[in-house]
Amino acid sequence: MKIILKIVGILVLGAIGGTISQVFLIPYLMGIPFFEESKIMESLKREIIINPTQEIIIKETEALEKAVESVEAAVFNLSSDENQGCGFSLTSDGQILTRATLLLQGDAIFIDGQETAFRLLKKDLKFDLALIKIEKSNLKTTSFFDFEKLKVGTSVFLIGAEKVVNQGIVKSFSEDLIATNILEKEDFSGCPLFTFEGKFLGLVKINEAGEVSAIPVSKIRSFVGL
Repeated sequence: MKIILKIVGILVLGAIGGTISQVFLIPYLMGIPFFEESKIMESLKREIIINPTQEIIIKETEALEKAVESVEAAVFNLSSDENQGCGFSLTSDGQILTRATLLLQGDAIFIDGQETAFRLLKKDLKFDLALIKIEKSNLKTTSFFDFEKLKVGTSVFLIGAEKVVNQGIVKSFSEDLIATNILEKEDFSGCPLFTFEGKFLGLVKINEAGEVSAIPVSKIRSFVGL
């Protein structure tokens, strides 16, 4: 009778083929006492928890969420007439970095939907950079990434208009440009690029193919004098 039950159990085990059948049928067929069966369950749990790939994904997701939360208040929707993009607060007293082409001949722009007076401090048409000053204080700021420590494969993300987040890695870089594997349909040029540590890495540029690159933080620091 035991032989028949074992044969039936094996057939059921083969048909089900899942973790549950392995945990409960195998100990029965092998005559393992209940306390040893519990050890098998604990072993399976440990194997699932300590899956290296899952652990990396979980850690990266947590790091990204934490970084976004720490920097999103420093990013603004910025528009002037038909031009739209982003601005990024460099100092708490109202200095904002953006694209020079977003600023038309005028003395007001829309920041997060509100018309805001500004003063142009400087611009660089070659790199399409502009530094403006608005009459606001206590703006959120972030730290700068050390460009000399940048490596290919560094995890990065951008925060675009309406706080849209897109992530990827650095594919290559030079003194003038950081290339990423991020593709973006929207024109988020002028938006900041950050590392997963929440540090400012560059100002985003997007070509016609939607490929995201960035003007390096080293160039920007030279431009603004910080």
